[in-house]
Amino acid sequence: MKDEDRIVWLNGAFMPIIQASISPLDRGFLYGDGVFETIRGEYGMPLYLSNHVARMMNAADALNISITDEIKWGFILSQLIRENNFEQKVSRIKVIVTRGVQHGLDLRETDTPTILAYVNSYTVPEKKYRNGWKLHIIRDSAAPRMAKYKTLNYLYYLYVRQQAIAEGADEALILDRNEEATETATGSLLFRTNGIWWTPDSEHQLPGIARSQVISILKEGGEDVEQRSANLEAVLSAETVWVTNSMIGVMPIVEISGYPVKEPLFDRATEIRDEFIIRGRRDPLSTTLSLIK
Repeated sequence: MKDEDRIVWLNGAFMPIIQASISPLDRGFLYGDGVFETIRGEYGMPLYLSNHVARMMNAADALNISITDEIKWGFILSQLIRENNFEQKVSRIKVIVTRGVQHGLDLRETDTPTILAYVNSYTVPEKKYRNGWKLHIIRDSAAPRMAKYKTLNYLYYLYVRQQAIAEGADEALILDRNEEATETATGSLLFRTNGIWWTPDSEHQLPGIARSQVISILKEGGEDVEQRSANLEAVLSAETVWVTNSMIGVMPIVEISGYPVKEPLFDRATEIRDEFIIRGRRDPLSTTLSLIK
């Protein structure tokens, strides 16, 4: 499908993308004043939709952006997938909410946010699943204080990811001001040391939906999962390192800034990833139910 043939949902209506119009004074355009979610579409269904909507609503509330709780997200996104002929494919769904048009520099609540949803194709990274990712440690920049919200101010993450790619890696490993790992540019971190799984104990990270689900799967399988300080010594001595996010599920890591990871556990990652996808299809908001805030 060509971009110009795509159907989007904007402020309550489905329309061809070439007819979609947003004010040049929209604060999302002017300041990155908004929030977003990226959701995996799996053969007609948006996975973990209730989790994504809850996280988006929480971020919007924190930033004083008003989103009505009457929006039927399950119906809208499922219909969006059908309108764009992705029922038999894996897709990437993006939901964006901005403060809309509002003058001044304060974060006053507005009754007219701009709400956009669109979908495009997604290529499952099968080769990377088999070979793993390399991470590059970003040492000259600290994790943003607002990292727990998925905001449109995303340039920091794109910038550090590009730094990592320039160093021959696949993804950036982000540190806080104490030089402790928090997350990656696009995902959450899971480590295994001496047989115990653990995740960074940091407020400077997005509450990862995939990470939370993977932790639940591990615990149900009898594994212990802890929160720990992720200093570089602990990170580089971990036997296993995984990155999780809603699109890739679980990605094994094979190297961190030249230090090899001993046991990527490729087969185990595949099992967890498959279970992650299966559970995502059970989400109640993937039907036509509306959100009850």
